[in-house]
Amino acid sequence: MGNMFAGSEGPYVLAELAWRAAKKAKSPRVVFDGIKREAEVSFFREQCPSFCLIAVQCGRDERWKRAADTYHAQGLTDEDFERDDMRDQIEEVPCGQQVSLCVDDADIVVNNNAHFSKTAAVSALQQRVERYVGLLRRQPLSGPSADEIAMAMAYAQAEASECIKRHVGAVIVDPDGRLVSVGFNQNPLSMRACHEQYGHCRKDDLMARRLEKLEGTFCPECGQPLNGLGAPFRCPGCGLSLKGHYFADHGVRWCLALHAEERAIGLARGTDLRGCSLYTTTFPCLNCAKLITDAGIRRLVYVEPYPERESVGLLAENSVEVVPFEGVKARAFHTLYKPYRAVMEDRYRLDSM
Repeated sequence: MGNMFAGSEGPYVLAELAWRAAKKAKSPRVVFDGIKREAEVSFFREQCPSFCLIAVQCGRDERWKRAADTYHAQGLTDEDFERDDMRDQIEEVPCGQQVSLCVDDADIVVNNNAHFSKTAAVSALQQRVERYVGLLRRQPLSGPSADEIAMAMAYAQAEASECIKRHVGAVIVDPDGRLVSVGFNQNPLSMRACHEQYGHCRKDDLMARRLEKLEGTFCPECGQPLNGLGAPFRCPGCGLSLKGHYFADHGVRWCLALHAEERAIGLARGTDLRGCSLYTTTFPCLNCAKLITDAGIRRLVYVEPYPERESVGLLAENSVEVVPFEGVKARAFHTLYKPYRAVMEDRYRLDSM
């Protein structure tokens, strides 16, 4: 229903209605829940310079535990949940659910993966977010953590990428937190970026050509004829994303770019990476997971609401600690931690002693 409303009235219409209601309430602090579209995030940022987007992440298995009773009550199964989950990740229409893109654009990420009883859940989450509330009120309780500093460096690396689809950054630090290597997704050094070499994303072009050949065949989900196919390549009957169905790997097999993790490991140039930690702004694909395991890296910190399950399994089997990132992201790093530096300066200046 939200998609239909956003499609007919505009992709940020729900945010606009919520904003109008908030202005009538005349409250100095307002929380908006359920933001799932890039257009909604942009709307709030335009209306309020101090707007802060907080992404609450939770792993797929734990989310299914929490949603299972609701699905079962409607006669639905784990497979239905899986389909809904895939749909919500990154719908390629402005009015669709774009959870991954919103998480990528967040200022703060909170990990809500721990399982609590209903009575204990609220107090547990309250304790978890107390630090971030202090930062938002300009009453910081502490400075940045080691994970936040390393992830900020990873996001800085992502800005070096010339990929027109997604910018990914990665850094490797040793057990003492010292920087060892960096990387970002980019074509090999001997090649120009795809937009310069081909005038478009080569991977997307190859996927589109193959999807166009489905014209006149039948939808694998509902059996309706596939006629008039074109971007974003959806079944006209049930709305199934044909790109998501036939290219679960998002066409990675045709991407010419070296991945950020791959480049960071390669640029280490023989440095012993055993025991190091790797920070990446997304979750590694299966090939990068193999490289991480082979390099002896023992801790992986990532920002990604939908980690690849095959990669998760491989890393777990090889004793790599997989940690979803929590904390302030690079986008808001300076803004939220500047008051802390001012507090420390004032507290320890010579004339106050």
